[in-house]
Amino acid sequence: MLGAGDFHILGRHILPNVVPLVVVQLVLVSRYIILAESGLSFIGLGDPTAKSWGMMLHDAFEYPTIFITDLWKWWMLPAGLLIGLTILSLSFIGYALEEVVNPRLKRSLVI
Repeated sequence: MLGAGDFHILGRHILPNVVPLVVVQLVLVSRYIILAESGLSFIGLGDPTAKSWGMMLHDAFEYPTIFITDLWKWWMLPAGLLIGLTILSLSFIGYALEEVVNPRLKRSLVI
């Protein structure tokens, strides 16, 4: 059992040092969650009633004549670009948070 002193040590010393790292990892792992969901939806393993970028790509590739017309621009490009931009922005946010939180990555000002 944890005593009152243990909760003091957890709250005072361990949690303030762990919480920023957990937030950074949450942001960085969310990229893979988005990729996994859109990839599974694209290959047809997602919920067909759910609206997602992967289902939009799946529906675009389901019609074989989509490449003959200009419809592929309106079906594939928005979903693909949004997936790419979302993952890129989450990467930048995660790396910026990691640089702020991790003292070894902070840059020193040289004057």
